[in-house]
Amino acid sequence: MMLSYNNIPSMVVNPYHVKNPPGRKTDTTDSDWLAKVGCCGLVKGSFIPDRLFSKLRAHFNYRASLVKEYSGWQNRLNKIIVTNGILLDLIVSDVHGFTARILLNAILEGKTPKEAAALAGKRIKASEYDIKESLDCDFNMIDRWIIRKYYRKVIQLE
Repeated sequence: MMLSYNNIPSMVVNPYHVKNPPGRKTDTTDSDWLAKVGCCGLVKGSFIPDRLFSKLRAHFNYRASLVKEYSGWQNRLNKIIVTNGILLDLIVSDVHGFTARILLNAILEGKTPKEAAALAGKRIKASEYDIKESLDCDFNMIDRWIIRKYYRKVIQLE
């Protein structure tokens, strides 16, 4: 006997929640069983966001991916700087902060550690010896090029 379900609104449900028990299956028996389950209120419709909510969700997902990419590039930049002997974390509290960027730009331009510290001014509380030790490095052209590329990418992602 086929029942009529004309007055029941259609809904999207999770297939896991409406799995039909095993047995002889046809599309007709499956649809009849799904209608009975829906009619009895045993399934809950899936959440389908409206257009504005979908756009907001897409926007925040994109922002989250940019933040993840940004932190990845910061970590790569910090790793290559430390690998080349610049130990900014010994003289500044934030290796990606304003003072660290002043020092990094000065070193990339070929200035001595003393000249770089003079550009940072009174922002650095470390001794002159610590500054010289942490900024004393020997870059080759390839290292400078890579660090500049990473640095530009970090600034672009900001």
